[in-house]
Formats: sequence, C-alpha cells, structure tokens
Amino acid sequence: MATTNNISSIDIHNLSFIKSNKNEPLLVLNNYVYKRNKTTAKRKYWVCVIRGCQVYVHTTLSNEYAGGGTDLHSHAPNPELVQVKKVRQKMKERALNEVTLIGMIYEEEIAKSSMTRSALAIFPTNSEIYQGVAKARRKAAPELPQSCFFTIPDIYKSTIDGKRFLLYDGSPIRRERILLFGNDDQLDLLFDSHTVFMDGTFSKAPHNFCQIYIIHAVNFDICKFDMCLWPINDQKVDRVQTDICRTETNRISTCDLSTNTISWKNVSESNVRTNNNCEGYHNRMNCRLQRNHPNMWLLLNFLQKEEKRATSMMIQCTSGASKKKDQRTAAIQNRIDAL
Repeated sequence: MATTNNISSIDIHNLSFIKSNKNEPLLVLNNYVYKRNKTTAKRKYWVCVIRGCQVYVHTTLSNEYAGGGTDLHSHAPNPELVQVKKVRQKMKERALNEVTLIGMIYEEEIAKSSMTRSALAIFPTNSEIYQGVAKARRKAAPELPQSCFFTIPDIYKSTIDGKRFLLYDGSPIRRERILLFGNDDQLDLLFDSHTVFMDGTFSKAPHNFCQIYIIHAVNFDICKFDMCLWPINDQKVDRVQTDICRTETNRISTCDLSTNTISWKNVSESNVRTNNNCEGYHNRMNCRLQRNHPNMWLLLNFLQKEEKRATSMMIQCTSGASKKKDQRTAAIQNRIDAL
C-alpha cells in the first residue's frame, strides 16, 4: 500500500550517509535509503533503493541537500534497516582499522548501539557476520607471507606520518632475516639514554619469525622503544644458550670479585624495575594484539601505532607534561628508600 509523505515533514537536517555491502555510498533521509543514480557537473542524483520506487533526492557535489525526497514512496520507511546498516558499517570500519578480534568488535558495537528490539531481531549474529567482515579485512591487507623472505609493502616501511620506519632489513645468515623498526628520533634518544632495558618475547612473534626483541630507552622516566624481529632455527637454540653460559662462566671466573667494592654488586638502590617496564610492555602487547603469533600485517600495523604513540609521548614530555605516579608504587618505593 502506498504511503504519503507530508512535504513539511521532510527534515533536511536528518540527512546522513552510510556504505553498502559493496562499499558504495548510500544516502539516508527520514529513514528512507537512496542509492546514487548519476552524477553531473553540479549535482548528485539519488534514487530509492526499493525496486519500483522512483523517488529521487538531489544533493550538491559536497553532499548538501538540494531538493527532492518529497514525493510519494511506494513503501513505508524502514528505520530498523537503517540502524542495522549503520552498526554493520561501524563494525566493518573497526575491523579494517584495528587489530581487535572480530568477535570482540561485534560484542562491543552491539553493547554501544541503541538499536530497537525490532532492529536487534533482524541483525545478523556473530557467526553470520564474521565471514564477510573477515573477508573484507583480508582483502584490505596484502597476501600473507609464507616464509621470512617476502617483500614488505611501502605502506609498512614508513610511519603513519610518512617518515622512515624500517631501519634495517638484512639476512646476516642464510635462510634467516632480521627486521629492525623505529624512527630516527627514537634512535637519537636511544643513543643518548643512560638507562636501557632489553627484553624479547616469543609468543607475539609472527609466523616465520622466532622472536620480537624490544629495546627500551628511558627518558623523562618514560620508556620509548625500538623493535626487532629476529628469526633463529630451533636447532641453534641449545648451542647459543650453551655458548652464552660458557662465556659468562669464563667471564665470572676471571673477575676477582673479592677485591671489588660491594657497591659494584649492589643494585638495590636503583629505582628502575624490569617488571615495571619490559614485562609491563609485554602486557600491553597482549592487550592490544589479543592473540599469540599474529600475522605479519597485523603486527606491523600495531608497531606503526605504537611508534605514533611513543612520538606523541616524546612531544608531550618535552613540552612539560609529566607522568602521574601510581600512589601504591610510590608508597612502596618510599618505604624501600627509607630502609
């Protein structure tokens, strides 16, 4: 049954745009959805998405309302469909721009949305929406590498700001590859820092790489980092570990510790703690990546965002910002200093 529209009820401020499943723009006006029909030198023409409904809306090239939308529609408005499309679009955008698990994105967006019961009734379940979102995420990223020797796309060789990010890409040993990421400002800070933390993690290394090794430089009591992806054969682990132990044993045996002052061996007065920095950052990686052994592109995307975060913190600290100390940590440190 045809429905009538009152011309005075058309609210041009209730105009918005969403994306279709094929990533095409859709216009929403008063809970009616329009698809783009054609574009001229001055106008865009939109037609109702329902087949057989010939109601048009005109907008300028800058997507401002220019007319139309006041004729009779052959169907009733469908606000539930509009709500569903908007929430699905948010989920897809987050999946393309974040490394968060798709299931978690689904739950968070459903919780944040204000959809009606009718809209929730027609909204697809997590299992129904997963394949489409995962496919869009895979299409937006390059093909996953099958070995450690692959071509890194230019988008991952630079920071988000377009500066150099891939500092070193070499193969010092046959069938192995080392990648070093950071920026020039972080390198300068690393070389000038008096305190440096170094630690690695195996669980967050992507496939075809064995370890992520992180170097933290302390400045303004805040750690900045450079990261290195380090592949190593399993057969070499025992030999390397044995060589390190043998070297350290020889070094200790040649040191006459009895003639050295006790202050050389006592570091309890130092305020730096590895669990506050290295292990704390590993916890941050766990929370951000939310998986073990992420694929290469998810990891590089995470590293780019972390570089941006570290750069922002450097600028804020040099501008006078200070980190608020945790009261519990400060109280424990004061008691240690008093002993």
